[in-house]
Amino acid sequence: MNVNRRESQRTSIVVDVQVGDVDKQSWKTRTKDVSDTGAFVLFTRNQKKVSQGETIWLQVQNNTIESRRVAAEVVRIDSLGAGIRFRD
Repeated sequence: MNVNRRESQRTSIVVDVQVGDVDKQSWKTRTKDVSDTGAFVLFTRNQKKVSQGETIWLQVQNNTIESRRVAAEVVRIDSLGAGIRFRD
């Protein structure tokens, strides 16, 4: 049985983002989908691997607006990337 435990509706949207970790490493990637409470971030084979439970930050990359960094927790990992939950 497939139980959907998501708190918010996901929207499929590709957004360029910068992702970083507590070791001050960062890399550019894209989202697969986004919701009010989190996102799915795609990772290529050459990018740093994240661990479930790890705290990372995410910042939208856009040439026309400046966005703030948002803290997030890695809650799920699969072969395409990681599901993250935004933190307050």
